[in-house]
Amino acid sequence: MAERNGVRELLEQRWGEELTGEIHRQVGEAAQKAWRFDGELHEIADTMAAAGMPDGFHRAGAEIYRRLAPFQHAEGAPTIEELLLPLAGL
Repeated sequence: MAERNGVRELLEQRWGEELTGEIHRQVGEAAQKAWRFDGELHEIADTMAAAGMPDGFHRAGAEIYRRLAPFQHAEGAPTIEELLLPLAGL
């Protein structure tokens, strides 16, 4: 979202080099296992909807995780730049 809105560079400047590096590392590592949570988030969304509650948050999360599925078997954590294509179509 930050990339699409043109604010990623500004955020990274504010975070500083150390925090930016840590965030990039964590996001890359999380991407490799994100596919596992797609189904779970759909189940939560269905449960929320059945209870008359909004389900959009969980469906959106599932979609993000689905987009990260290609990294499931990646050797090593993908970089932020590698993640941007499936996440934001960049």
